[in-house]
Amino acid sequence: MSILVAGGAGFIGSNFVIDWLALSDESVVNLDKLTYDGPWLRLAGHRHPRSLLEASKFIATPEKRQGLKVACSVEIAYCQRWINSAQLESLAEPLLKNGYGKYLAYLLKDTI
Repeated sequence: MSILVAGGAGFIGSNFVIDWLALSDESVVNLDKLTYDGPWLRLAGHRHPRSLLEASKFIATPEKRQGLKVACSVEIAYCQRWINSAQLESLAEPLLKNGYGKYLAYLLKDTI
């Protein structure tokens, strides 16, 4: 069994992850945005330092090959009709300068 930790690279989350791994044989799935270098450094000393890189490569490969995002929560919400096209557009607009925003705009354009 694995546990999911959202924000597990932040100050509190990383300490939880490190303690959990020290006290349990269960694995941890760490979900974090990692927008700057600090979070990587917090988790660098944990017992599986290569697993962060391996997880990153695991996600990057299909994204590069297929041009799709893996577990994109906004895309899931849009496809499930939890948000409409106007809401998708408002979420994409401030992000149009990066790849994620362009991907959201592509979703909108592709379905019209």
